[in-house]
Amino acid sequence: MREGWTRATRLDTRTDDEPPPAERYLLQFWPAPPSPDRVLRCGSRCAAHRHDYARRLPPPPTPEERAEAERLARLAEEEAERQQELAYERWEWGGRLPSEALRRVEGNVLGVRDFDPDLVHAIDAAPVVVQRAVALLAARRACEVSGLGGIGWIEEGLAALAAGRELPMLYADEERVWDRLDADPRVPQRTVRRPTAPRRPPFRPLMLPDGQHAEEDCEEALVLGPAGRTLSFRTSERDVHTVVARIGGAAGPFPVLEMSQPHSALSALMGAAEADPLRAALDAVYSAICAYGEDYPVLLEEVARACA
Repeated sequence: MREGWTRATRLDTRTDDEPPPAERYLLQFWPAPPSPDRVLRCGSRCAAHRHDYARRLPPPPTPEERAEAERLARLAEEEAERQQELAYERWEWGGRLPSEALRRVEGNVLGVRDFDPDLVHAIDAAPVVVQRAVALLAARRACEVSGLGGIGWIEEGLAALAAGRELPMLYADEERVWDRLDADPRVPQRTVRRPTAPRRPPFRPLMLPDGQHAEEDCEEALVLGPAGRTLSFRTSERDVHTVVARIGGAAGPFPVLEMSQPHSALSALMGAAEADPLRAALDAVYSAICAYGEDYPVLLEEVARACA
């Protein structure tokens, strides 16, 4: 029951120090079986207008309809997450998804991918005979650039690869072959700067169903320099933080960034002998990249021509 509705509509908002309210409501509830809403009495034009508006509203969803809407929303969210993962994977692999063979292959596939994802796809698409040729090419070039050419047991390994045979017995014992490399006086003591993969454009997340972008992973900055370098980064409009990072000694290249060419070349030779031709090609190419150091683009151009 409601009293004073018409008079109350002519008044302003009541404050605490004003007389009692002009309208009162009486709400009564009693149990009854479910049934459609009914208007028992309409006492004003304003109430009639409100009731007429309510009649025009669509009926509320049933429990089944609400459950179905929630199910569809969950499916849409799961699909958006799946598309986000696929978009990130495409970005990682240079704009296209990897084949099942690339997903399954072990070894240094990700290492080569960071330097040239298109080359990884080209090696994957190449016939087995081309993959074996790429493995041999990478191993041979790594040995040449590292000064291992002409050393008998190295040449025997390369000859076995070229003939499609297993490596000589020396290579069956990995510890022994590394000791042989370290003990052989003909092996030059050469090092190169560790190659750095080219930077790619940052990943741009897809728009989520709620209109927001997914959060991007922040990459930590790797500071390289002979003594130190100052970094400044901002966490708010007013807060700027400065960090001085020091890596290595006071002068000269860092030992951690220097790689042994002969060791990388031997790794390329043994990697080229892997049973899986795809892995053999990728492992040999990655180790050859390390052997070339900062000059690795020369190697990758030749490998790309071999895959064409």
